[in-house]
This record gives sequence, structure tokens and C-alpha cells, in this order.
Amino acid sequence: MFNPFKKSPVSSPQSTEKAVAEDLEKDIVVHVMPKHFRTAHTEAKQAKTTGALILILGLVFLFAVGLLFYYFIFVYQPKKIEPAAIEKNMPAQEEAVGQEATSTSQIASSIDSIASSSEMVATTTATSTEIIASSSEAVELLPATDVDQDGLTDDEENILGTDKNKNDSDGDTYSDLSEFSKLYNPAGAGKLENNPKMSRYSNNYSFIYPNAWQVQKLPDDSIKIGFKSADDSDNDSVKKQFVEINVSPNYKKQLVGDWYKEQFNLAFIDPTRIIEHKNEKNIVDWQGIKNEDGLTIYLTDKNYENIYTINYNLGLGSTLNYVNIFNLIIGSFNIDK
Repeated sequence: MFNPFKKSPVSSPQSTEKAVAEDLEKDIVVHVMPKHFRTAHTEAKQAKTTGALILILGLVFLFAVGLLFYYFIFVYQPKKIEPAAIEKNMPAQEEAVGQEATSTSQIASSIDSIASSSEMVATTTATSTEIIASSSEAVELLPATDVDQDGLTDDEENILGTDKNKNDSDGDTYSDLSEFSKLYNPAGAGKLENNPKMSRYSNNYSFIYPNAWQVQKLPDDSIKIGFKSADDSDNDSVKKQFVEINVSPNYKKQLVGDWYKEQFNLAFIDPTRIIEHKNEKNIVDWQGIKNEDGLTIYLTDKNYENIYTINYNLGLGSTLNYVNIFNLIIGSFNIDK
């Protein structure tokens, strides 16, 4: 039973303090600082020491550079070379200068030699040009004798058997040249091949030519049509004239105009130098181009396989004795392909 008058036991001071201490120990939590925080202060101290050392070394380096700069600007003076030393060095320098002068002299001599050679070349070229010019003047083409003025030369009329004193030898109202150029016989009736003094050469190509001329096969597979004596020693310049035909491959299969431009480096060909050959059916079967002097013609076959070159060689002369026979060979030229 509750007794209000009963006294509570009184605790002693020692037991009270002990109880309080125990209560405090229960409520206190002890935190320990991590190790890296405990050593951070030491490391910071070392970093400061290292930075100070670097700063001191930098100042020392700058000071040393400043001293060197001051020395070379204000204190140092280059050593002066005494005149005697200059005199000692003079011979070597003079020798070097002498060698340079010699080299220069040699170069000058070489230049003079080159100049002399150039002058010689120029002189030779000029001389060659003069010779060529003289040759060109010497081979100026001249018309042959034509007594009846019918267009056929007297030498051609002798070959054909026509009358060189009449422009219409057979009296058919057609001039000798008109019939001849159209492949008709000016000395009688019928075609030109009916004339006993004319023949047709046939191989891979064919043409009409005078019987008095011979056909020679040359080593390069070209042929030569002209007079030929037994010993080939005839000095008659007229009989040394001939027509030569050469055949060469048309590698690029070009039209004759394109081939001619490429060979002679031309951009344009005068239309008057272009020949269109027509067969008996009046159809163009080949096209050719004449040189400016009219003594060479280049043509190609319809398949563009070969280039045919027909050239009238005047030999030792400069007179066009057989120009109509040359034109006859061209006009009657057929390619059997």
C-alpha cells in the first residue's frame, strides 16, 4: 500500500556521478578523422617549400641572364685585328681572288666560244637558207614547148603520135588536149587505150601510161614510170623525168584530208587542191589532195587502208615536159579494192 509518509532511499553523490557518466557514454558518438585529412597539412607544407624553391631558382636564372646580357652589350668588345695580321692574310685572299678572276676569265672565254659557235651556226644557217633559196629559184617550173598551142607539149605529142603542128590531129573537132584529158584517143577513134602507143598497168591498182616509158619496181615496193636507157646513162634531162608511185599503210584509217593535215601540220586545206576522182559510172571512188606545186598527189582507197602517193619528178630539169601524162596517170588511176 502506498505510504505517503515513507521516505525514498537517498543516493550518495558518488553513485549519482557514476550513473550520469554512464548515461553520457551511452549518448556520445566518437568520430575519427580520415587518414588523408590528417596528412594533408604536411603535404601542403611540402608543396609550399617546393614552390618557393622553384621561384628562387627562376630568379637566380633571370639574374644570370641579365648579367650576361649586360656583359655583351656594355663590357665585351671584339678583338681588333692588327694590320700585320691583315697583311699576313692578304696573299691567301689575293690568291683566292686570282682564282676567281681566272674562273671568270674561263667562263668569259667559254661564253665567247659559245657566241662564236652561235655565229658559225647562224652563218651556216644563213648560207643554207641562201642555198635553198637559190635552189628554189633554180627549179622554178617552166612551161614546155607547145608549137600548136593545144595544151599538149611537143614531147607529149611525139609520144602519142599526134601532130604537134595541129591542135586537132584527127580532125574530129575536138582539140588534142580535150580528148586526151577525157581518156579519148587524140590520134584517132575510140578510147585512149586504143592508141597503140598507150598501155594500162595493172597490179593492186591500175593506170594508163605511154609504151615508150618503162615501169620499174623499186626496193621499197614503189614503182617508177619513165624513160630508161639500156645502161641508164642517158644525159637527156627530158628523159630523166619520171612519175613515181608509192603505197604506205594508213594506220589510223584516216580520211586523206585528215591524214594530210596531220602530216603537214595544217589546220586548213585550200579546196582548189582537192581532187575527186570519178569512175566510169560517174561515182566518186577516191579523193586526193595535191601539193601546192601540183607535182605530188596523196589519195586513199575507199576502205582507208593505204595512202597512195603519186609524184612527178623533174629529175635534172625544171620544165614541165610531161605534166599532161602525169595528170593522165592520176585521172586513169583505179584502186582494185
